[in-house]
Amino acid sequence: MNERLDEDKKENKTIKFTSLNRVIDSIFLLNKQVNEQNSAIVVKAKEIKASELKDPLKYVPPRQGSRVKIQKKVYNALEVACKPISVDDIQKTQKHLAILEKLDACPYIIKFHGLSEISTEKVMVFEWAELGTLKNVYKNYKIDWEAKISIARDICRGLAFLQSVKILHHDIRCENVLINENIQPKLTNFKFAREFHANTTQIDDINALIHWLAPEKLSHISAEQDKKPKKADDCRYTIQCEIFSFGMLLWELAFQKIPYDGMSMLDVQKYVLKGKRETLNFGLSPHPIQREFGEIIKLAWQQDPSLRPGIQLLFNKLQESYEKNVLSNKGSPLIRPLKENTTEITTGDADLDSLCLSDSEDQNESVIQIVVPLIPVKEGLQAHKEGNHKKAWECFEANAN
Repeated sequence: MNERLDEDKKENKTIKFTSLNRVIDSIFLLNKQVNEQNSAIVVKAKEIKASELKDPLKYVPPRQGSRVKIQKKVYNALEVACKPISVDDIQKTQKHLAILEKLDACPYIIKFHGLSEISTEKVMVFEWAELGTLKNVYKNYKIDWEAKISIARDICRGLAFLQSVKILHHDIRCENVLINENIQPKLTNFKFAREFHANTTQIDDINALIHWLAPEKLSHISAEQDKKPKKADDCRYTIQCEIFSFGMLLWELAFQKIPYDGMSMLDVQKYVLKGKRETLNFGLSPHPIQREFGEIIKLAWQQDPSLRPGIQLLFNKLQESYEKNVLSNKGSPLIRPLKENTTEITTGDADLDSLCLSDSEDQNESVIQIVVPLIPVKEGLQAHKEGNHKKAWECFEANAN
């Protein structure tokens, strides 16, 4: 039995890295071309014919995104989100979108299907996330701690994958995480995403980002805003900056509100540069997950970048908490509608009843269950052989840790 398990694990790791290496190599190549200003190689994202985008059976009013309105369509029998795009530098944009296509090897990053048109307007076609952003979810639902640790762990998985292909997101916050009908998080909004060594560009809307920015970036905001010359290395966005922002996202998820809410940009900047942070007040008798969440947050938002842990350590801690508090319990994590906000839920064509999973017949209130099964190694190997790469990835990625 043990010998067979060892063989399974050995085969599992070989398949994992063999399949992913091809994806990683292609992403590296695209990244290099994106950051070479004079690259003559033409790279284009997939084009989807306008006629291939169908209207859903039930009309869904456009969903308001952060800056544009998003339309729901059906593509190849899949529900998709069509987001308008303004193309100033079409080739530069095409290369970034081509990278997005490759990133769908990770199930925790929103899938990009390609470019299309709706009424002559150019749109990006992404997979549809029924519940909208994680910010939308926490503003309208009470999220159980078991669900929070599962969501946090999967966001961490997405960030770990990005780091494995040398890409940083640059804008980590709950508004840039989408949630599908299975309560699975998907990283989105890669407007600022660049490779590790790419030059940092000026941040356009600092007010939207400042609550999650690391102190080393905050110290250069005035210089960036005033366009004063600074050393490139001093202003560079690093892995440590990303870790800090992830810590702030965890705080945002934990307390279901924007960090430093109500404080001005200048006040936030001064507060964080002095080494001060949001409070971690979980009450007199905190839930075990709350204590563990707090410890992870404090590790991630340390003032000295060199003291912040790597993404692997953070994932290990989140996974340990998940195994202790979710897998070991019989019940499923829940998210419950906030009664005072039920009229504000913006989840496409879904109402409260349609958000309930029908697995349990004894449910007596509107809830959403989240079930994240642990897939055996043998099942993952079989999924790989059958071409079910998403299931195989989830199994191999989980069992390799």
